[in-house]
Amino acid sequence: CSLFNQLKPIEGRFALQRFQLPFSIIIDFAHTPDAFEHLFSEIRSVLNKGRMIALFGAAGERDASKRKPMGTVASRYCAALFLTDEDPRKENSAVIINDIIQGIPEESQTEVYVIFDRRMAIAKALRYCKAGDILLLLGKGHEHTIQYASQTVAWNESDVLEEEVERLLLEKDQ
Repeated sequence: CSLFNQLKPIEGRFALQRFQLPFSIIIDFAHTPDAFEHLFSEIRSVLNKGRMIALFGAAGERDASKRKPMGTVASRYCAALFLTDEDPRKENSAVIINDIIQGIPEESQTEVYVIFDRRMAIAKALRYCKAGDILLLLGKGHEHTIQYASQTVAWNESDVLEEEVERLLLEKDQ
């Protein structure tokens, strides 16, 4: 039993974020259709009445064939998707996100928001959430950069989230 107390969580994997908010936030590195299926189905099995909201993108210049299935799986479980940059590299962000959208069935009731700037997407997703919801920030996890064609930008998902939660709480105080 003491061994389990010594184990440290793996950075960026099912990392429950602790804030004074009426909804939950999890950061996870999930970035494949299979990882989405496992993550979403597990959360759905314990989520009572709240909605699942996912924020993610897909890596540019990588396996494009997984993008459409990611959209399909996410739309099956989530009330809303905030599609954003992950690591577009030299690939056009709009093409990457359009590939994901192609996987969302026409009859899907899932709301889809396209916000390329990941920080802005996080800010909007936080404001979208209601009591009892769970917000999943997916794809970056433990990574500390976002790769664009012309530059690599320093990035820490949990730090950015904390900053955006602080802004949200300040807005609510006014």
